Amino acid sequence: MELNIPCHLETDEIQELSNQLETASNISVEKLEEVAFSYLNSDAGKQEIKFISRILGLIESQDPSFFKRYLRVFLTQIKDPVFGVHFLCAFSNAIFTDYKSVIVSGEFWSLVQSSLTHDCSLTRKRGLYLAKRFTDDLQSFPVNNLPVENIFGGCLSKNNKIWEDYFLILECLEEKQVHIIQQILNRLQILQDFDASWGAIVFRRFFVHQNIIVVRWGVEQFFQYVHAKTATDANGINMCLLDIIVHELLETLNLTKLYSKEEGEHTGQTLAAQLSDCLNKLLATYKDQQTLIINSLVEGNSSCIILIS
Repeated sequence: MELNIPCHLETDEIQELSNQLETASNISVEKLEEVAFSYLNSDAGKQEIKFISRILGLIESQDPSFFKRYLRVFLTQIKDPVFGVHFLCAFSNAIFTDYKSVIVSGEFWSLVQSSLTHDCSLTRKRGLYLAKRFTDDLQSFPVNNLPVENIFGGCLSKNNKIWEDYFLILECLEEKQVHIIQQILNRLQILQDFDASWGAIVFRRFFVHQNIIVVRWGVEQFFQYVHAKTATDANGINMCLLDIIVHELLETLNLTKLYSKEEGEHTGQTLAAQLSDCLNKLLATYKDQQTLIINSLVEGNSSCIILIS
């Protein structure tokens, strides 16, 4: 039997192909594997995942080791967090039960971390689910010898309370109400225990919040975060930290509505002074990387250099 598989499947095509698979007994496992691999593309959506699930189920009955190989290729090829975390959530029971080596791969966490700052709220929710599921079962992983230990820093050895606080921060940043977010500001100090990539996720969510008050809080808290981080990470600047300064922070500081006059003092003056202190702190702490820092700032936004004294 010859299957004609289009690049994108509509609902009626899903049903038709599923019926063919149900009734066909002569479709080779090689053909099914070929079809499964053909759907590892960034355009795959909800319907395709249903179809992939059906195909993988048929393959597993003949080749139980295929799913593990498929996961490896999937994590290598998929860069789109929308499809990536959707797929991982759809197969999360199998992955977290039988394929834990996948969970401690750098590719897995690259997808999860990128999903946590995605524009799509459902994608962020799926990424958060995967992160929570990992930390809930943290004791089953050899935390002292994980390939992704550098992504987590020292927070893997912490108890679940620190992770609960981290997830609470992200969940509150999904809210519109200012008073809800204000309650988690005093919890931001826990970010010092995490790798800078996790701190960057939180501040990226602050910087794109629809309420400008929350955005301003995020900027102010970020400057405090940088000062504390440079005091503890004096060996070399974390590239995630530099990246968020060069891109998201400078872009956020260009928002005109961020600036107002309060009690006779213009917030622009305050933010300019805080930015200048932040950049000078980086240059003083990481003297061996001054050229890298300055070049990155120039490429990102040359106007910020005038604030360095």
